[in-house]
Amino acid sequence: MNFFVEFGVFSNRQIVRMADAEFLTDCILAAERGIVSTSPSDLRALYRSYDDSFDDAQLYEEKFQDILSFIHTSFEPLRGTHMMRPYALHSLVTCLYHNKYKIDAIEEKYNIPCAGIFSTDPEKAGRDLLAMAQAHEAKEEDGPYRKYIWGCQAGTNRSARREARVLSIFDVLGVS
Repeated sequence: MNFFVEFGVFSNRQIVRMADAEFLTDCILAAERGIVSTSPSDLRALYRSYDDSFDDAQLYEEKFQDILSFIHTSFEPLRGTHMMRPYALHSLVTCLYHNKYKIDAIEEKYNIPCAGIFSTDPEKAGRDLLAMAQAHEAKEEDGPYRKYIWGCQAGTNRSARREARVLSIFDVLGVS
């Protein structure tokens, strides 16, 4: 299964051009540094830092497979929605990663503890994430997800926009 194509995150052509690898690299950056702005130079620097060896590669692969499998089984209705836009999925993956595995920078800066599980109520979280995706698609800037919608506007790889999305998604996952 290629989750990214199946869920409408990337096309086959984008996969050939390594969009999925770039996305996962950006997710590793979030796992290591928390909610940060990224640029192509940041990603290149991360690639360079692991050029010789990436000792945690297997561990990250297992964690990301676990996260994508959870999304596939628990949040299947999100397939093809605006929640599967790469920047939105990045925020969802960041939240799920922290909830189960812990991102030190998120715990320290936002005082959000790692719960050791993805979500206390995946069914409710899935409904809320779907509502959030629908609000995103409708550009509902005045609704209950306005902070999230603001985070989905221009400059989606900047820390302030990412922070708005991540904190909104933490609210609906029901763990903290």
